[in-house]
Amino acid sequence: MVNFKITPRKIRFGLVSSISTAIDFTILLVVTGLFHLPLIGGNFISTSTSFIFSFFASKKFAFKTPDHHIKNEALKFIIVTLSGIWLLQPALMWLLEPVIRDFGITGVLVIIIAKLIASLATFTWNYLFYTRLVFNKKK
Repeated sequence: MVNFKITPRKIRFGLVSSISTAIDFTILLVVTGLFHLPLIGGNFISTSTSFIFSFFASKKFAFKTPDHHIKNEALKFIIVTLSGIWLLQPALMWLLEPVIRDFGITGVLVIIIAKLIASLATFTWNYLFYTRLVFNKKK
């Protein structure tokens, strides 16, 4: 069961996720807009960059876990996060892109809408697994 109570940890996670998402979106728009990379290739580059920021910010700021668990946390973080950003998110973007275009939306707006929806799904995925598996202080 998900606890919907707003806690300082959830606020910190939301802040880290917001900054990580801003990094992700900015890089995605630059590499697809300026360098004309395909959506999925651009997403791979942008998510990889934000992934690195996210681990250290989540560990140190959002969840404040001690460093003696870093190897175990890093391995679990890699599995959870990469599953979300390299499997779940691209699959959703791939499925959403034609649907969004069917509404007559074109250009960069398609990328932004698909990425936003997929990012919200990934945000939920990450929080659920981070709190239960990766940065669980009850271990």
